[in-house]
Amino acid sequence: MCLKISHNPPISILKKLRPAGFTVVVVLLLLLSGCAVLTAVPVTIKEIKDYVVGRDQSFSYPIDQVLKSTIYNLRQMGFAISRIESFNQKGLIQADWKNTSVKLSMETITPKLTKVIVKVKSDNSSREYSSEDELFANVRETLKQGKEIDWEGLIKGMVTVHLKPDKNSPVIAYLAPGALADVINQGGKWVKIGLMDNCTGFIVHKHLE
Repeated sequence: MCLKISHNPPISILKKLRPAGFTVVVVLLLLLSGCAVLTAVPVTIKEIKDYVVGRDQSFSYPIDQVLKSTIYNLRQMGFAISRIESFNQKGLIQADWKNTSVKLSMETITPKLTKVIVKVKSDNSSREYSSEDELFANVRETLKQGKEIDWEGLIKGMVTVHLKPDKNSPVIAYLAPGALADVINQGGKWVKIGLMDNCTGFIVHKHLE
């Protein structure tokens, strides 16, 4: 099914992703073949793992602050946010800008320490390390300044995903027009969709077409 918001593109069902192992094999084969496109790709085992999984940094701030600061800075960099998830002391952000996409995963290490993993890709599937570094630097500076961020402004126009099929249930995710949603079950007023860590959430059926 497709999630629809008036005057905006729909959200379609998510297709299966290739296993991570497949990506590792492809990277190794391209490296061994001397592919010119990947001349900047790291070649050590650790660097290849970072290339596939993503780069990480830790911030000495609670996860909610890091999440807001990251979304704010992505918007400042011109990215459109397609998905936000936040529950069980973890977070997920997906965003796009022209031919570039970014995916960030974050988790609470301690109440005041958050680990963030980020991967930025362009249309040719190459990693954008400079963009990752720029985003980390901007997020860190925003947190340091203690900037007040308008949360309602960040999520304006996005569809809420609830923990349970109840409008009074906690909101655990937000989906923007055009974002992908993995529909698990539908019927009645609510639709169950897949979220990070094999968890699920519920959106109102009227948003589907």
